[in-house]
Amino acid sequence: MIWPVVAGFALVGGTTLVGLATVLLREAPALPWRDAVEAAPEPEETPRGPRLYVPLTDVLTISLQKGGPRMEAGLTFAVRGSTEELLGLTTRVQAQIGLIEAAVVRTAQDMVAEGAESQRIHAELPGRVRAAVNDVIGSEDWPEPVDEVLITSLVMR
Repeated sequence: MIWPVVAGFALVGGTTLVGLATVLLREAPALPWRDAVEAAPEPEETPRGPRLYVPLTDVLTISLQKGGPRMEAGLTFAVRGSTEELLGLTTRVQAQIGLIEAAVVRTAQDMVAEGAESQRIHAELPGRVRAAVNDVIGSEDWPEPVDEVLITSLVMR
């Protein structure tokens, strides 16, 4: 009475084991990119130093007219340079902080005057501010001291 049950399990289990062994022992198929020519690596620029994040001291508030569109943004600047370069940059920033703030405000005012929506401001303002600040504090030896501008907060009203 038990032999038919054992034979059924042996038949199902045996075919399962044979199928599993066949799958595991066969050669893996060739991947389509296996024979592709490897591209030459792009030369990496050596970084000037560790990246430092410096927040703008105040929240930037832009309003063109009373009751008109208003934007408040918090900005952080990423700079990268050697200790000597960063000390020189600090001196230039302290000497020209009024021009830097004016350039940032003018750039943001231009975007608000254009009627830019918050999504467009998120996409374009960092690049515009970066270019404006680098125009003010850049030098011949170091034309673009600001690597990146990050928007840390943004409110549109």
